[in-house]
Amino acid sequence: MDNPRQRKKGRKTVDGTKQKGSSSTKSVDGKQQAQTRSPCVQCLLMFCAVVGVLTAVILILPCPADPQEYSFPDPPKLEGPLAPNTVLSRTERFLEGKVMGPESLVTYKGDLYTGTADGKVLRIRGEEVTLVGRTGTPPCGTYETEPTCGRPLGMRVDSLGNLYIADAYLGLLKMNISTGDHETLIPMDVEVAGHKMMFPNDLAIDRDGVIYLSDSSLTWQRRDVFSLVMEMKPDGRVLRYDTKTKQVRQIMDGISFSNGVELSPDQSYLVVAETSKARILKHHLRGEHAGRTEVLTDNLPGLPDNIRSSSRGGYWVALAATRGTKGPNLMDAIQARAWLKRLIFKVLPMHLVLLAAPQYGLILEIDETGAIVASYHDPEAKGIASGSEIHEHEGHLYIGSYVAKFLGRLALEELDRL
Repeated sequence: MDNPRQRKKGRKTVDGTKQKGSSSTKSVDGKQQAQTRSPCVQCLLMFCAVVGVLTAVILILPCPADPQEYSFPDPPKLEGPLAPNTVLSRTERFLEGKVMGPESLVTYKGDLYTGTADGKVLRIRGEEVTLVGRTGTPPCGTYETEPTCGRPLGMRVDSLGNLYIADAYLGLLKMNISTGDHETLIPMDVEVAGHKMMFPNDLAIDRDGVIYLSDSSLTWQRRDVFSLVMEMKPDGRVLRYDTKTKQVRQIMDGISFSNGVELSPDQSYLVVAETSKARILKHHLRGEHAGRTEVLTDNLPGLPDNIRSSSRGGYWVALAATRGTKGPNLMDAIQARAWLKRLIFKVLPMHLVLLAAPQYGLILEIDETGAIVASYHDPEAKGIASGSEIHEHEGHLYIGSYVAKFLGRLALEELDRL
């Protein structure tokens, strides 16, 4: 009698081949496939776990800002008065290595004066640079020391040689241009309209001794200027200080990064750079529209910094960064998405985000109606980029920059060589 086990073991398939060991072969193959897939599956699971943890952390982390959405119109086309040229690329790097971040410039009795990133006020006579004074106290050069070092920004000088300085951390100062001694006119701890100053930036002074001072933000200090640009919160303002009565009051507010200020030739209105929104405001000081603010120039091809009068009429506008001049317009796209800005605030150092702005030098001339009448370009940023102020002096344009280690200098005659 046949043994069932033997029959089962020796059973043949239709083609006459034996099935002996087929189930064990499948088992071995399954194990091999499982072993082959295992590392891939493990990597995928690990990746999903990491992404899940990071997502949870990002969602839980508090956002250090309150970013606002702002949709820019398309940047103006580079044509007509904005047609590209290379005039600015011929800018000389004057006093390279002798000045650090020269933000603003004034002239008094033939000498130039500027304030630098290391808290100094310098006199420039020819190529000789001498120290006039300091607004703060060393050491300088780091994020932590900047508030005590001081950071002189906007500067003006009156006919008596009094130098008025908007220091980003120490308030509105008045410095003796001969001795370097200074006094504080508006301290940082004085409340104006219910708020202390956070970021004094630029100033203009009229013939009656009234000073108009921009306070760029009620939230951010100068050392967090990139966060200020990205947040797009309208908490900048302009203050009015009377040097005779010592009274100070707020005359403008609701500005997204109030920056450069300049008086009209007849001093009937004030022009103010609204940096984050790439536009310039006009605030009436006298006449039937006194107290009213309107937009003078909108949708600039960059972010305006200081504004200064031009000897040819109208104003010089320095652009700290450009938009739509070179490559994808990433900054405008980011500003239109609050959720993306919240994510960036949580996970990235803010200064890295501003690297998305193209390296492109550009300064503008506008007339009193706000129309752009001329532009001067440095497409490769060979001469200067990130301009902070344009100052006319002895047949030249001197171009300040809050990041450069030199002053830009360009002969006025070069402007006609397009």
